[in-house]
Amino acid sequence: MKKRIEQIFLCEKNSLSKLKNSKEFFAKLLKATLKNNNY
Repeated sequence: MKKRIEQIFLCEKNSLSKLKNSKEFFAKLLKATLKNNNY
C-alpha cells in the first residue's frame, strides 16, 4: 500500500513539473510572438 502511494505521489510530482515547464514554454512563446508582431 505504501509503495502504491509513493508511486502516485511521484506521478503527481512529475506531472506538476511538466506543467510548470510547459507554462514557462508558452510564456516564452507568447513573448516571442508579441515581439515579432511589433516589427
